[in-house]
Amino acid sequence: MKRNVSEGIKAIKTGELHAFLYDAVVLDYLSGQDDECKLRVVGNWYAMTGYGIGFPKQSKFKDMINKEIIEMHHSGEIERLRRFWFT
Repeated sequence: MKRNVSEGIKAIKTGELHAFLYDAVVLDYLSGQDDECKLRVVGNWYAMTGYGIGFPKQSKFKDMINKEIIEMHHSGEIERLRRFWFT
């Protein structure tokens, strides 16, 4: 068992481990940043937990941001950003 993602990645690269289970978004990002191209994320995401945005009570921005997020989801922009930044 590894204590953190850095130890897990190192163990994969040195051959100590053949696989490492961790948060998919983090692994997608790290594999995309791997200059040696020794990492590959396989399989489907086990669970989608999503992200949240916190606002103060009675925030005047909440409805505007919610509307924009929904529009970005429907247009595919959120998926495009996820692929750009995390893979």
